[in-house]
Amino acid sequence: TVADVRAAFTKAEGSLGESNSVAWCFQRPGEVAIQTSLTGDELLLFAADVGADDVVEHDEGQTLSCSVETLGTVCRALVERSIHVVRTGFVWSPLQRVVVSDLLHVKRLVKLLDTLEDLDDVQYVYNNADVGDDVMDLMHP
Repeated sequence: TVADVRAAFTKAEGSLGESNSVAWCFQRPGEVAIQTSLTGDELLLFAADVGADDVVEHDEGQTLSCSVETLGTVCRALVERSIHVVRTGFVWSPLQRVVVSDLLHVKRLVKLLDTLEDLDDVQYVYNNADVGDDVMDLMHP
């Protein structure tokens, strides 16, 4: 509920803004999570051909980013190529990142994000924090 989210912000010494008060800080691209045996180069070429803007490889598979307008086209092309689509949807992607380098602020931020993610009614948590690996390493010596 909103009360739980507000309480999490208050406990983290923050405050909850009005509805859509930070929406201007984010763009809303389409995203398709896939699993494929295509090589990185093959996937990049295929993705560019079907209208995807970017491909990111990670442990669980690959993620293609695309515009709102091309999401359907990209998904259809993946299915036609028999590529396993894990998830599709829209995400909130920050237009600009904010560097957070103070260890105390990073600890508070991580605690707030964990608290928000643990709330039953919260499905996704997006942020625009840029925390360097060196600072994260200090949190987990």
